[in-house]
Amino acid sequence: MLTSLPKAFNRHSPGHLKPSGLQKLNSTQTPQTRINEGLIVTDYVQIITAAGSKEDAEKIANALLHDRCAACVQIIGPVTSVYWWNEKVETALEWLCLVKTRRDLYEAVASTVHKHHTYKVPEILAVSVVEGDEAYFAWLDGELRK
Repeated sequence: MLTSLPKAFNRHSPGHLKPSGLQKLNSTQTPQTRINEGLIVTDYVQIITAAGSKEDAEKIANALLHDRCAACVQIIGPVTSVYWWNEKVETALEWLCLVKTRRDLYEAVASTVHKHHTYKVPEILAVSVVEGDEAYFAWLDGELRK
């Protein structure tokens, strides 16, 4: 288990999360946590999407769980979102879905979200998990499709 950040990892420098530092991982790579170009990378991600109603968020969550591409989906809301749409600033109440999954299941999650989402352009953002509890990772792996 990684217990400290390498000296080259400067959390306060603006370039520390450059996209070129990430790579596709496959399920045979070990250990679960590794350093890649100064970034800590695990096999796990949290994917964020926002829905226009609690019912829509629950529909997405249930589809993801049924497909086993998520082990858990937390629904938070309502939250107020302020954003640009069709050349004007809009405000809406939304419900956030925090999807707990593995990096290799991103495409399956995105596909399921698109299939069940009511938005033309849904937010689907994967955030890398840099470190976590090994027992939680084991639980995730036990609940997710292989």
